[in-house]
Amino acid sequence: MKKLIEKIKNMSKKKKIVTCVISLIIIMCILVLCAIVFKPEAVKEIKEKLKPETKEEVPKKISIFNTESKVRPIAVMINNHNQARPYHSGLDKAQIVYEFIVEGGITRMLAVFKDQDVSRIGPVRSSRHYYLDYAMENDAIYVHWGWSPQAEADIASLGINNLNGLYDSGFSRDQSLIGKINLEHTAITSSSGINDAISKKGYRTEYKTDNVEDNLVLKYSPDEINLGKVELKDEIEESDSAVTNMVSSFKLISNTAYNAVPQNNDAIVANRVTVPYSNYMTASYTYDITNKYYLRYANGNVHKDYITGEQYHFKNILILKVENYTIDSYGRQSLKNIGSGNGYYITNGYAREIKWYKESRSGKTTYKYLDGSDVVVNDGNTFIQVEPINMNPTISE
Repeated sequence: MKKLIEKIKNMSKKKKIVTCVISLIIIMCILVLCAIVFKPEAVKEIKEKLKPETKEEVPKKISIFNTESKVRPIAVMINNHNQARPYHSGLDKAQIVYEFIVEGGITRMLAVFKDQDVSRIGPVRSSRHYYLDYAMENDAIYVHWGWSPQAEADIASLGINNLNGLYDSGFSRDQSLIGKINLEHTAITSSSGINDAISKKGYRTEYKTDNVEDNLVLKYSPDEINLGKVELKDEIEESDSAVTNMVSSFKLISNTAYNAVPQNNDAIVANRVTVPYSNYMTASYTYDITNKYYLRYANGNVHKDYITGEQYHFKNILILKVENYTIDSYGRQSLKNIGSGNGYYITNGYAREIKWYKESRSGKTTYKYLDGSDVVVNDGNTFIQVEPINMNPTISE
């Protein structure tokens, strides 16, 4: 031992450091070996520590609806008369808004709200029987003020859960508007008023099934959808020739370029959209490239909210071509909406032709592209323009 100590003393400083390091390595190896022999669980622990950290991917969810909430929507009849339109309130909170032709060439809307707290909704107007079909397809509680004879009969025969401003609580008239416009254009309601009235009526307040997304009328994508086309790009630098020999160079002709390269060669540019209903009413939109939504106009005027003053805008537009016809001397209308028809899906500056299908009055309308694939819409609010079949929309740059 003395000789070993003497030998170490005579070593140079560098050799002493090397010897110490080697000794430590040997000691560590012995300890690890002992752990393996006597404690096999230690090996497992070491392996676990050496594994690269992996983050568990959380599935993306849509935000337009709370998919954890089974609460039924409400569907409110909205007055769209020229006198009423400047006082439109709450449509910015609706997840879906429908517009249909009624008598006299005017239109009325059906605004669908789910899990929304809206202090003012309106002006509210009377029911027409074909609006019930779209309340039913949303499994919504139907809200209106008055009704046509056909709607009154259908509400009773179909057992529609409804609130009528003529008889039920939760409604009022905006006293500040009385004298400015005709009385029938002054009816309003609110989420809290509707919910209180629903409680009094004892209506079912939740979907019948647990899967919320199965109850939604539209299929939504949590990822951005781009309908843009792809075209050949002519401007290819000489240095890119090697790549050019392998694949054609493509250019996305879209004002909103997203991650995936689309293959929708039937898409058309849709920066401006016009949807005429009659000489009385034309809806139109312009695409806001910065915010990636469509700004809405009514008869060429900005369509804005009475309370917020902000222009209404929508992420998605669906145009459905549906035949309407007169059913009585008053000029009331009905729709041939059971079966199928043509239309368009419009989002992010582009449009594609679609087909719509509805098997029954209560059945959900389904939407498919011309190639048979399902229409999946962007995660955002949607305006569904149910346009008379004898009118033609304009979709352009």
